[in-house]
This record gives sequence, structure tokens and C-alpha cells, in this order.
Amino acid sequence: MLGFLAACVAEQPPSANRVISLLEQKRFSLDSPLRWHGHLRDEPAKLPWGYGLEIDLDQIEFEGPGLPLRGGLRVSFTPCSEQGSLPELHAGDEVSVLTEAKLPQVFRDEGVFDRRAYLAQQNIDLVAALRSPELIERPARPKHNLATRLAWIRNRLRQEIDTVCIPVTRRGRRNTTFLRKTGRTQCVRMY
Repeated sequence: MLGFLAACVAEQPPSANRVISLLEQKRFSLDSPLRWHGHLRDEPAKLPWGYGLEIDLDQIEFEGPGLPLRGGLRVSFTPCSEQGSLPELHAGDEVSVLTEAKLPQVFRDEGVFDRRAYLAQQNIDLVAALRSPELIERPARPKHNLATRLAWIRNRLRQEIDTVCIPVTRRGRRNTTFLRKTGRTQCVRMY
């Protein structure tokens, strides 16, 4: 019975105010930068090339008043030496981003990974690159709830793991990680 119910729920069409549905109805266009409003799903992810943000969208400013919508936007930011860093952002923060979003790439090759479907499973409908940290604003601080507290704890745990583990990139030790312990270093093989 539960399996049948899950199958019925999974087959429901997307809601009318979903980003993809609004794009198909041509209610707005992705040809120019737009102001996207929403809430951060998780703490900003520190990536080797910069930062990654995932935003649950609430509305978009397009030709007049805000258009309410639902969906997800993944924003990446690569800092340059002339630019400052991102403002201090945390999970649950209300944010406003001015950027040119686009649909994730799809390659028409049979054997290639389907990135658009993969991101859709994570409720990410659009991707964007933030050109400058001045283009993201935090209008208000969120009310703290269990989900934001768990995201903060997860982020803190990631930071502690990053300080404890030192990846070794020299030739011959590619899959080795050193763990800092009190006064001595311990070597752990990662396969």
C-alpha cells in the first residue's frame, strides 16, 4: 500500500509556480540577469575553486512586481584577488542574488551523465555564477529552527575534519591522509 502511495505521489506533475513550469509558460526569460529571492538551504560550501550556495527560491523580480515561485538555485562564486569575500551567510538566511541563471547543461550523448536530472533529484532547477560579492544581499536574519541548527553543526564538523586531516598530494602518496594527533602524526591509507 505504501509503495503504491509513493508511486502516486512521485508521478504528480510539477506545481504551476515551479521555476521550470514558469519558464515553459514563458512568464520570464533567462536571457538577462535577474534578482532572485530565497533562503539558503545549507551553509555555504567551501570548494577548491571558491564557494557554492544552494538557495530555495521564493520569488523573482521580473518586469515589475515580484513573481512568486518555487524551486532551487545553485550559485557558485570564485573569488578574485581584487574582489572581497562573500558576506557572512548561514543556513536559513534570507538572501537576494542578482545573477544570470541558466538551466543545467544537458549533453545529447547516450552514455553521458545526465547532470540536469541529477540536480533535479536534489531540487536544483537552475545554476548560476556570482560575478561579485556585492551582488548578493542578506535582507534579514532567519528564525532559528532545527534544520538550520543541524546545518550549522554539519558545517562545523566539516571544518574540524578539514583541520584534522591534511591531504598529501606528492607523487607516491596520492591516497594517503595524515591525521594530526597530540604531538604525533598518524598516517591513514585511503583506498
